[in-house]
Amino acid sequence: MQIAKADELRLSDPEQSQIILDNIDEAQLDANERDLFQYLKAYNLFINGNVQKAKFSLNKLSEESKNIDIKVRALGTLLSVYATSNDWLNALQTVNLLFAYLEPDLNPKNTKIGLIKYNILNFYNNIGEYELAKNIAKDLLNTDVSPRFRCLTSAELLNSQIKTSINEISTIYFERASKLCAIANEPVALQGINVYFAEYHLALNSPQKAVELLESNISSINETRYQALIAGFYSLLAKSYMAVQNDSSAEVLAQRLIDTEEQHQYQPAMTTAYKVLAEVNEHRQDYAQAFYYYKRYSTASQIQLDQNNAKLLAIQKAKLNVIQINTQIAILDNENALLKTQVLLDKESAHNRLLILALLSLALVVFILWAYKNRKVYLRMRYFAQTDELTGIANRHYFAQLAFSAIELCKKTNQPVSFVIFDLDYFKKINDSYGHLVGDEALKMAVNAAKLACRKNDIMGRLGGEEFGILLAGCGNHLAAHIAEKCRKEIEKIDTSATGHQFTLTASFGVSDASVCGYEFTKLFAGADRALYQSKDLGRNQVFNFQTNSFAFDT
Repeated sequence: MQIAKADELRLSDPEQSQIILDNIDEAQLDANERDLFQYLKAYNLFINGNVQKAKFSLNKLSEESKNIDIKVRALGTLLSVYATSNDWLNALQTVNLLFAYLEPDLNPKNTKIGLIKYNILNFYNNIGEYELAKNIAKDLLNTDVSPRFRCLTSAELLNSQIKTSINEISTIYFERASKLCAIANEPVALQGINVYFAEYHLALNSPQKAVELLESNISSINETRYQALIAGFYSLLAKSYMAVQNDSSAEVLAQRLIDTEEQHQYQPAMTTAYKVLAEVNEHRQDYAQAFYYYKRYSTASQIQLDQNNAKLLAIQKAKLNVIQINTQIAILDNENALLKTQVLLDKESAHNRLLILALLSLALVVFILWAYKNRKVYLRMRYFAQTDELTGIANRHYFAQLAFSAIELCKKTNQPVSFVIFDLDYFKKINDSYGHLVGDEALKMAVNAAKLACRKNDIMGRLGGEEFGILLAGCGNHLAAHIAEKCRKEIEKIDTSATGHQFTLTASFGVSDASVCGYEFTKLFAGADRALYQSKDLGRNQVFNFQTNSFAFDT
């Protein structure tokens, strides 16, 4: 059947899978087939970068589908979506939901147990919990799972073993896993195993074996079309070439990684590329070029470190939030138990006690309705008190409150924190030329564009007029400047034709961080503000870094 064929090709040939889906008449499908159809559409949205629509569809399926198979698959893909977008609170809550489907109460037929455990295993590897991942993988491989999951689980087990216990494994482990994935027709997993195998050879100081393995799989890795995996493959091959003193081949691959950064956006590969180019030029005794690339390598390494630190901080915050939510649920359960006990006691009471209870219940209902109405009013008032009406982000007062709290948390946990201020260039001319309504639309467009470049946990607020602030917790100077540059580019490419007028919209940015200004909001604000004015004085539409008193990026 066509729907089954589309499912079968979902990983090995996603383009053909989408073509099949486009030719299926959903009205002709039964309930289970419709759920599968919706799942495959959501999955394709995700791999094609339409994360928000994919998230909405997957959430709906996980809540409304009557098919446990589809529920579990939707939750597994949701977990990948949340991990990709650094939404660690929802990711951890999704892991808890998957764990629940391991229990007989929710899943009496043990449907998709292998898939559930694999999704949890994959998530643990993504967040660096390699020992937990290793234990789940070994447990899963001791059960009767399909060839496909035996392949995928073997690949994840090798990943965790390389990170924690490389001396426990040997060449036969990789050969066995490769054979499983070849039988299961899983080309992406097979190439992932080849990357792990090459890492193994390098760790054991056998770079020539790594080169031979990777070179023999160049055409196969390109056929996967998974850009991050391809970038990781080529960065490892470049390192292997350097280890066997093949500088020219390493240089070609490193330059390729830099040229294709927009496609893969894989920071570890960029760090490797700059290091390789620095070492190649040092070997040539071209010390000026070597110094240039070492500076780039230092910046890339710092960005990678900041990203890892931000990820760890976000995960810790998410874990604390999950604990708080679980604690609140436990409290509510206890309260419900007390209420049930009270009901039992009430049943044994006399008629007059029941009458009194009824009156009290009526009074309680009236009170709850009154409280509910007042709470809605309170929440609405609080929203307006905290939110900038035009742009929908925090107003200056509420932004300062959030920033103080985030800075204090970073100080206690010894995490970096940075502050960005940006101001729209020549905004008064826009108002004067096209009117304030067009100016308002320009402000909203700029905020929405900047949001695309920011991380999930970054705090954005309107400081006044056309000036905005971004507080980046768990983010050092280099990563903050990198994010600010992404914001600048997103604003610069805004199409203003929707306003009825065509004009250029740009912004100037100033960046400060706690390593220079300390963990004080006012000092961080002052540093970023000074950098912003230097950015404007020196030409606008650029990012200026208070820490180095130099341009953070050439524009």
